[in-house]
Amino acid sequence: MSGVATREAYGKALVELGKLHEDMVVLDADLANATKTQYFKDAFPDRFIDCGIAEADMTGIAAGLATCGKVPFMSSFAMFAAGRNYEQVRNSIGYPHLNVKIGATHAGISVGEDGATHQCLEDLALMREIPGMTVMCPADDIEAKAMVFAAYEHEGPVFMRFSRFGVEPVHDENNINFQIGKGEVLRNGTDLTIIATGLPVRAALDAANALAADGLDIRVINMPTIKPADCDRRRALDCRRPGQRGPRDHRREPRPRLSPWHQRRLRRVRPRRRAAGQVRTGCRGDCEVREGTCEIRERGIKLARTSLARVPRTVSAGLARTSLARIPKVPARSARLSRGSGTTLSTNSQYLTPSDPVPARLAGVINSGT
Repeated sequence: MSGVATREAYGKALVELGKLHEDMVVLDADLANATKTQYFKDAFPDRFIDCGIAEADMTGIAAGLATCGKVPFMSSFAMFAAGRNYEQVRNSIGYPHLNVKIGATHAGISVGEDGATHQCLEDLALMREIPGMTVMCPADDIEAKAMVFAAYEHEGPVFMRFSRFGVEPVHDENNINFQIGKGEVLRNGTDLTIIATGLPVRAALDAANALAADGLDIRVINMPTIKPADCDRRRALDCRRPGQRGPRDHRREPRPRLSPWHQRRLRRVRPRRRAAGQVRTGCRGDCEVREGTCEIRERGIKLARTSLARVPRTVSAGLARTSLARIPKVPARSARLSRGSGTTLSTNSQYLTPSDPVPARLAGVINSGT
């Protein structure tokens, strides 16, 4: 890819901001050379904090600085800044809505040489779920610089996603008007609309220009702010109803896949075709179905009803008899409390024994078997 990487523009924009605002502090997690915060470190070493390989600690430090009136910019790879560090960002920055800016570099599938473990595709989705978090992704280095300046002016947490590789610019450096929450039409068209963010914006423009030779008039919209989205522009597009496509440099929510065991279970209970006059029986289809009845099903229902009718009777009677045999001798004072239920006391003993008459309610249960 040609052009300047957005992470390069991020590092240089931090230096320019540092010259204008003394309350700005930059933090990194031992990746200053990769995230390009090294530029700020060389220019303002007293306002740069290297937290080491400890992104969670870096988040806590940034949150503390924000509570003291500073404007911290914390930087790391997207896999660490948003993935490994999600809990700390959510609870320490998002929940109290602190004025912390997060610069996440090396995001998306374009980080090929770093391997799959560093190709963070979930960062945008994770940050979008945090209430109050502004999520942005520039299309080129020109927009990245303007985005960093806008992030400083914005009050509240901001997540910015930067790429490792550079692309050919889609903006004019002397004519750019970046606004948080606003998209822009880079190419007008009537046949199809492509909405893109980040690196795919350049690819969408190239595709639109290539398809123009085939007679397709394609509109390309750059949406640098993922949250809050430009709802007004999206509503206008929905009213015009052209086809819409969105190239992605992040993970698309996959359809849930069932395990082989669940797939077999679903195939087993899948309803079979029934002839006219037949009803769905709920069996597996291994019995004959005649006139809307199922022999196996009827036998099952009859057996269930018989069992249900017998269980209370058997359990109640057996439990009562077993309990009577195990009842210890009860003091007469306790027996007096139940005299109204038919209990009699022996004049020769102050205790009840199993041979004494039982309460009428319990006797009725035993005799009736209910």
